[in-house]
This record gives sequence, C-alpha cells and structure tokens, in this order.
Amino acid sequence: MSSPTRTRAIAVEGAVALALAVALLASCAHTESAKVSRLTRSCEQGSAKDCIQLGKLYEDGNEARRDLDRAAAFYERACNARYGVACVSWALLYLGDEAPATNPRLGISILERTCAAGIDEPCGPLGSYYNEGKYVPADERRGAQLLRRSCDAHFEVSCGVLGEMYLKGRGVPRDPERGASLLQRSCDARVWAHCAQLGILETAGKELPKDERRALVHLKKGCDGRQANACTMAGILYMQGKGVSKDQTEAAHFFRLGCEDGLAASCAILAGLYERGEGVERNAVEAKKFYRRACAGGDKRACSR
Repeated sequence: MSSPTRTRAIAVEGAVALALAVALLASCAHTESAKVSRLTRSCEQGSAKDCIQLGKLYEDGNEARRDLDRAAAFYERACNARYGVACVSWALLYLGDEAPATNPRLGISILERTCAAGIDEPCGPLGSYYNEGKYVPADERRGAQLLRRSCDAHFEVSCGVLGEMYLKGRGVPRDPERGASLLQRSCDARVWAHCAQLGILETAGKELPKDERRALVHLKKGCDGRQANACTMAGILYMQGKGVSKDQTEAAHFFRLGCEDGLAASCAILAGLYERGEGVERNAVEAKKFYRRACAGGDKRACSR
C-alpha cells in the first residue's frame, strides 16, 4: 500500500501535468486566434491573398473552427479584387455536396459572372460543367472555348481537360498531338491526374501511340501524386516486363502504393503476390489481409478468397 506521502506526491505530479496540458492547449488556441486575427486585419486592409488564406482556413477547419459561411465571405472579398482562384473557390463551395447551403444555381452564377467580367480562371471549371452537362445544358463547343481561355491564362488544369477534348474530338477537331501536348503541360504543372492519364493512354496505344517506356515515366509521376490507378498500371508494367525489365519486387511496391491509395484491384493483385510468394515473401496471413481489403473496396472476387 502507498504511503500518504507517496499518494500526495502522485497527486501533485498529476495536478502539475494537468496544468501543463491546459496551458499548452491555451497556448495553441492563442496562436490560432493570433494568426486568424493577423490575417483578418491584413485582409481588411486590402490583402486579397490573406483573404484567400482565411477562406481556406475556415473551409478546411485545420487552424480555425470550420465555418463555410465565413470561408465564402473571405473568398468573395478576394474575388471582388479580381483574384480568379478565389472566385473559383467561392463558387465551388456552392457546387459541392456540403456548402453553406448547396446551391448550384448560385455557384454557376458566380462562375458565369466572373468569367464574363474578364477573370479567366473561373472560365475553366465553367467549361468543364458545359462539357458534362452538369448544372448547365451540355454544350461541348462552348466548354472548349471557355477551357481554352482559362488555359491561355495559365490555369493549367484547364489545359489538361482541353487536351482530353482534342484527343477525343469533343467540341474541337480531333488532334491527338495537340491533346497530348496540353495534357503534358498540365502534368508538368503537377496536376497528377493528368500525368496518370498520359501514362494510361500511352500504355493502351489507342488515342496516343503505344510507348510503354514513356508511359512508365508518367505513371510514376502520377503515383507520386497519389493517383492509385497510375500506381497499379506501373505495377502491371513491372510485373509483365513491358517498357522495363521484369521486376516482381518493384511490381509489389507499386501495387502496395495503389492499395494504400484505395484501389481494390491493387489490393487483390498484391494479395495474390503474397499467396504465391512473387516479389514478396510468401505469407498467407498477409495475403488474407489484402484480400479482405480488396473485398471491402468492392472487389467481389476477393471476398471469397
């Protein structure tokens, strides 16, 4: 049994630890409040960039309590100063599943008004909606015009979307060479989904010439950007020895990355490698684990393994 003195010492230590924890939390809250206060003052004094940063803080809820109404107000203020990225962020708040109040009509109106006012960045998302016929009547020709304007203003993701249209001849004359060039421009700007798309197209050899060595370069970039389909395709190329020397260990590495990024097919292939001991040490427990993960991700065949 502990002595009274020992008990009192433990109680004091506990009280000190609690006091330190409370002080630390108060310090974090003070730091957050100070940052938000500083950005708010700067925004009010005319710094549109700080208004955008505030909008992002309130949208994400990482360093300030999540408040989408405040996020919208700060994005609107920066948009009124003709910062196109802020206009896009403001509009997208109303076009997502959760918003201050999901309001596609308002979101599209913001994109239409700001694009018409000569702010180029919002023209890109607006063009994509016209291509898809989402929230607006489908009109691929108008979509292409809007995307081209946004691309010309160096909103690079729009270049990639426009590139896809040239590859398929949607809203523009089919021009695979121009399409590939625009996708490459977007990839070079670190739009990882477009790196992945280039790699997949170069592997398939339909819209673009088949070039598995070049495809692997793009697939690795896409995989680095957490594009699970790029990781999986890179794994397949290594597993089959296409465009690169066959390497089951490297294949397993890429399938693991694809699985970690949520692609059930990658989990299932990795499970098979563990089952057979290819590229990894044979391990029935690991195989079962990855089959379960593939099953949970929607791969029905994995459910029975």
